[in-house]
Amino acid sequence: MPYLLNTTSVEEAAKQSGKSRSTLQRWLRDPEFLRELALQQQQIIKGVRDKLTAYMMLAVDVLGELLESDSESVRRQAARDLLTIGFNAEKHFELVRRLRELEEAVDLNTEVGSLR
Repeated sequence: MPYLLNTTSVEEAAKQSGKSRSTLQRWLRDPEFLRELALQQQQIIKGVRDKLTAYMMLAVDVLGELLESDSESVRRQAARDLLTIGFNAEKHFELVRRLRELEEAVDLNTEVGSLR
């Protein structure tokens, strides 16, 4: 399974694992195998997201420190970067909030429709 997680194709995973392509394709048709593969993919993504979040916080701290630079151009660029990051984050959070509201409305309509 690690080879399927770390390569971009079944052919490459087969080559690296020493398994045949048909064996891997058979495994990929197994619902239990697919559930486990998806679970491991989610764990990898969570780890990457956690690490990225930590680095983003460090990057924002660095930009904050640059706001006190002696160089006006460095201060201006740091301020511009922080404003861009802030505005983009705000747009992202607003879109997530609106998407959740839409999903809840669809779920509610589905539930009401099933009561009829």
